[in-house]
Amino acid sequence: MPLVEWLKQFTGGRLRRSKPEPVSLDLHQQIALHTLHRFGGRDFQALLAEVSAHRPTTQAQLANGILQLEAANLIERSDDTSIAQARRPYRLTRRGSRVAKLVPADPRSALQVYI
Repeated sequence: MPLVEWLKQFTGGRLRRSKPEPVSLDLHQQIALHTLHRFGGRDFQALLAEVSAHRPTTQAQLANGILQLEAANLIERSDDTSIAQARRPYRLTRRGSRVAKLVPADPRSALQVYI
C-alpha cells in the first residue's frame, strides 16, 4: 500500500498541509529578488551593483541577505562547474518566482510573505 493511501486511511481521508513558513525580506533582499526576476541569473557583483544603485549597501549586508534567501529556498546558485564559484550566477527557484511577483518595483519597507 502506498504511503499516501496509508496516511489517508490513518487520518480519516484528509491530509493536512503544513503551514507555510513566513519569509521576511528586507529592502536589499527585495531589490535582489526583483533584479533576478526581471533580468534572470546574475552573479554576486551584478546583484551588488544593482542593489547599490537603488540603496546604499555594503558587500556584507548583501552577502547576509543572499545567504538568507538561499536558506529560505528562494534563490540557488548555478551548478555549472566550468565557472568559478564566485562568478556562478544566482537564479530564482520556483518558490522564489512566486515571491518575486509580490515584491514591489520600488520597495520602501520590509515585507513578510507566507508562501
